[in-house]
Amino acid sequence: ADSGVLHPVMPGLIGYPTMYLHQQQVFEAAKAGQHVLVSTGTGSGKTESFLYPNIDDLLRQRDNGIREGVTAILVYPMNALANDQLDRLRDMLGGTGITFGQWVGTTPDKESDVTVERFAGSSRQAYLAARKQRREEAQAEDRAVRPLAPPEECCSEEDIRTRKPRILLTNYRQLEILATRLPDVAL
Repeated sequence: ADSGVLHPVMPGLIGYPTMYLHQQQVFEAAKAGQHVLVSTGTGSGKTESFLYPNIDDLLRQRDNGIREGVTAILVYPMNALANDQLDRLRDMLGGTGITFGQWVGTTPDKESDVTVERFAGSSRQAYLAARKQRREEAQAEDRAVRPLAPPEECCSEEDIRTRKPRILLTNYRQLEILATRLPDVAL
Protein backbone atom coordinates (compact mmCIF):
# COMPACT_ATOMS: atom_id res chain seq x y z
CA ALA A 1 0.00 0.00 0.00
CA ASP A 2 2.84 2.41 0.77
CA SER A 3 4.23 1.99 -2.75
CA GLY A 4 0.79 2.36 -4.39
CA VAL A 5 0.49 -1.24 -5.56
CA LEU A 6 -2.43 -1.80 -3.19
CA HIS A 7 -5.17 0.74 -2.65
CA PRO A 8 -4.48 2.45 0.73
CA VAL A 9 -7.65 0.92 2.25
CA MET A 10 -6.77 -2.68 1.29
CA PRO A 11 -4.53 -3.58 4.26
CA GLY A 12 -7.39 -2.77 6.64
CA LEU A 13 -9.84 -4.85 4.59
CA ILE A 14 -7.51 -7.82 4.26
CA GLY A 15 -6.96 -8.00 8.00
CA TYR A 16 -3.44 -9.37 7.62
CA PRO A 17 -0.19 -7.41 7.36
CA THR A 18 0.99 -9.47 4.37
CA MET A 19 -0.29 -11.76 1.64
CA TYR A 20 0.90 -15.23 0.73
CA LEU A 21 3.39 -15.27 -2.15
CA HIS A 22 0.87 -16.80 -4.59
CA GLN A 23 -1.68 -14.11 -3.66
CA GLN A 24 0.86 -11.38 -4.31
CA GLN A 25 1.85 -12.97 -7.62
CA VAL A 26 -1.80 -13.18 -8.73
CA PHE A 27 -2.32 -9.58 -7.69
CA GLU A 28 0.69 -8.44 -9.74
CA ALA A 29 -0.40 -10.53 -12.74
CA ALA A 30 -3.89 -9.06 -12.57
CA LYS A 31 -2.43 -5.55 -12.50
CA ALA A 32 -0.47 -6.45 -15.65
CA GLY A 33 -3.64 -7.73 -17.36
CA GLN A 34 -2.49 -11.35 -17.38
CA HIS A 35 -4.70 -14.39 -16.96
CA VAL A 36 -3.96 -16.63 -13.99
CA LEU A 37 -4.77 -20.12 -12.78
CA VAL A 38 -4.28 -20.79 -9.06
CA SER A 39 -4.03 -24.36 -7.84
CA THR A 40 -3.13 -24.74 -4.17
CA GLY A 41 -4.34 -26.75 -1.22
CA THR A 42 -7.48 -26.26 0.85
CA GLY A 43 -7.27 -23.22 3.10
CA SER A 44 -4.30 -21.71 1.27
CA GLY A 45 -6.01 -18.53 0.14
CA LYS A 46 -7.29 -19.21 -3.36
CA THR A 47 -10.41 -17.11 -2.80
CA GLU A 48 -8.32 -14.14 -1.71
CA SER A 49 -6.22 -14.56 -4.85
CA PHE A 50 -9.13 -13.43 -7.01
CA LEU A 51 -11.02 -11.40 -4.42
CA TYR A 52 -8.23 -8.98 -3.47
CA PRO A 53 -7.46 -7.78 -7.02
CA ASN A 54 -11.17 -7.33 -7.70
CA ILE A 55 -11.77 -5.32 -4.52
CA ASP A 56 -8.63 -3.25 -5.10
CA ASP A 57 -9.87 -2.39 -8.60
CA LEU A 58 -13.35 -1.56 -7.29
CA LEU A 59 -11.89 0.77 -4.65
CA ARG A 60 -9.99 2.61 -7.36
CA GLN A 61 -13.10 2.79 -9.54
CA ARG A 62 -15.07 4.09 -6.55
CA ASP A 63 -12.46 6.81 -6.04
CA ASN A 64 -12.95 7.79 -9.71
CA GLY A 65 -16.73 8.04 -9.29
CA ILE A 66 -17.70 4.68 -10.81
CA ARG A 67 -20.10 3.20 -8.28
CA GLU A 68 -22.57 0.90 -10.01
CA GLY A 69 -22.73 -1.95 -12.47
CA VAL A 70 -21.73 -5.56 -11.97
CA THR A 71 -17.96 -5.87 -12.32
CA ALA A 72 -17.41 -9.29 -10.75
CA ILE A 73 -19.66 -12.33 -10.68
CA LEU A 74 -18.59 -14.92 -8.13
CA VAL A 75 -20.13 -18.27 -9.07
CA TYR A 76 -20.25 -21.05 -6.50
CA PRO A 77 -21.47 -24.63 -7.01
CA MET A 78 -23.48 -24.64 -3.78
CA ASN A 79 -25.44 -22.01 -1.90
CA ALA A 80 -23.58 -22.91 1.31
CA LEU A 81 -20.32 -21.70 -0.27
CA ALA A 82 -22.01 -18.57 -1.59
CA ASN A 83 -23.37 -17.89 1.92
CA ASP A 84 -19.87 -18.17 3.38
CA GLN A 85 -18.59 -15.66 0.83
CA LEU A 86 -21.51 -13.33 1.52
CA ASP A 87 -20.49 -13.21 5.15
CA ARG A 88 -16.89 -12.51 4.12
CA LEU A 89 -18.00 -9.68 1.83
CA ARG A 90 -20.05 -8.19 4.66
CA ASP A 91 -16.91 -8.05 6.81
CA MET A 92 -14.66 -6.77 4.03
CA LEU A 93 -16.95 -4.29 2.27
CA GLY A 94 -19.18 -2.94 5.04
CA GLY A 95 -18.59 0.83 5.11
CA THR A 96 -16.54 0.99 1.90
CA GLY A 97 -19.23 2.14 -0.51
CA ILE A 98 -18.68 -0.93 -2.73
CA THR A 99 -22.03 -2.61 -3.29
CA PHE A 100 -22.54 -6.35 -3.44
CA GLY A 101 -25.40 -8.81 -3.42
CA GLN A 102 -26.21 -12.48 -3.43
CA TRP A 103 -28.72 -13.76 -5.99
CA VAL A 104 -29.60 -17.40 -5.44
CA GLY A 105 -32.92 -19.20 -5.46
CA THR A 106 -33.75 -18.04 -1.91
CA THR A 107 -33.06 -14.34 -2.53
CA PRO A 108 -36.27 -12.39 -1.77
CA ASP A 109 -37.98 -10.84 -4.80
CA LYS A 110 -38.98 -7.59 -3.14
CA GLU A 111 -37.22 -5.40 -0.60
CA SER A 112 -40.27 -5.69 1.66
CA ASP A 113 -39.62 -9.47 1.91
CA VAL A 114 -36.05 -9.08 3.24
CA THR A 115 -35.67 -10.60 6.71
CA VAL A 116 -32.01 -9.80 7.39
CA GLU A 117 -31.50 -6.79 9.65
CA ARG A 118 -29.89 -3.80 7.96
CA PHE A 119 -27.25 -1.73 9.71
CA ALA A 120 -28.39 1.89 9.86
CA GLY A 121 -24.99 3.59 10.16
CA SER A 122 -22.47 4.29 7.45
CA SER A 123 -19.06 4.10 9.13
CA ARG A 124 -16.97 0.98 8.68
CA GLN A 125 -15.83 1.04 12.31
CA ALA A 126 -19.41 1.25 13.62
CA TYR A 127 -20.53 -1.60 11.37
CA LEU A 128 -17.66 -3.87 12.43
CA ALA A 129 -18.29 -3.04 16.10
CA ALA A 130 -21.99 -3.93 15.72
CA ARG A 131 -21.07 -7.23 14.01
CA LYS A 132 -18.56 -8.03 16.76
CA GLN A 133 -21.10 -7.30 19.49
CA ARG A 134 -23.68 -9.46 17.72
CA ARG A 135 -21.20 -12.38 17.53
CA GLU A 136 -20.24 -12.05 21.20
CA GLU A 137 -23.89 -12.00 22.30
CA ALA A 138 -24.67 -15.07 20.20
CA GLN A 139 -21.67 -16.92 21.59
CA ALA A 140 -22.60 -16.04 25.18
CA GLU A 141 -26.12 -17.32 24.59
CA ASP A 142 -24.91 -20.35 22.56
CA ARG A 143 -27.02 -19.50 19.53
CA ALA A 144 -26.46 -18.75 15.86
CA VAL A 145 -25.42 -15.24 14.87
CA ARG A 146 -28.19 -13.29 13.13
CA PRO A 147 -26.85 -11.62 9.99
CA LEU A 148 -26.41 -7.85 9.90
CA ALA A 149 -26.35 -6.38 6.39
CA PRO A 150 -24.26 -3.27 5.78
CA PRO A 151 -25.71 -0.47 3.62
CA GLU A 152 -23.62 -1.76 0.69
CA GLU A 153 -25.45 -5.09 0.58
CA CYS A 154 -28.26 -5.54 -1.93
CA CYS A 155 -30.55 -8.03 -0.17
CA SER A 156 -33.34 -8.57 -2.71
CA GLU A 157 -33.76 -9.05 -6.45
CA GLU A 158 -35.49 -5.66 -6.52
CA ASP A 159 -32.51 -3.99 -4.79
CA ILE A 160 -30.02 -5.73 -7.08
CA ARG A 161 -31.88 -4.51 -10.16
CA THR A 162 -32.09 -0.97 -8.75
CA ARG A 163 -28.57 -0.47 -7.37
CA LYS A 164 -26.65 -2.77 -9.75
CA PRO A 165 -24.07 -4.02 -7.23
CA ARG A 166 -20.39 -4.15 -8.10
CA ILE A 167 -20.02 -7.77 -6.94
CA LEU A 168 -22.70 -10.42 -7.47
CA LEU A 169 -22.59 -13.79 -5.70
CA THR A 170 -24.59 -16.55 -7.34
CA ASN A 171 -24.62 -20.21 -8.35
CA TYR A 172 -24.43 -21.66 -11.84
CA ARG A 173 -28.17 -22.40 -12.08
CA GLN A 174 -29.17 -18.88 -11.05
CA LEU A 175 -26.55 -17.37 -13.36
CA GLU A 176 -28.14 -19.15 -16.32
CA ILE A 177 -31.52 -17.69 -15.35
CA LEU A 178 -30.05 -14.21 -14.91
CA ALA A 179 -28.32 -14.37 -18.27
CA THR A 180 -31.51 -15.25 -20.12
CA ARG A 181 -34.31 -13.50 -18.18
CA LEU A 182 -35.02 -10.19 -19.91
CA PRO A 183 -35.36 -7.90 -16.87
CA ASP A 184 -31.98 -9.06 -15.56
CA VAL A 185 -29.85 -9.01 -18.73
CA ALA A 186 -29.17 -5.28 -18.26
CA LEU A 187 -27.41 -5.79 -14.92
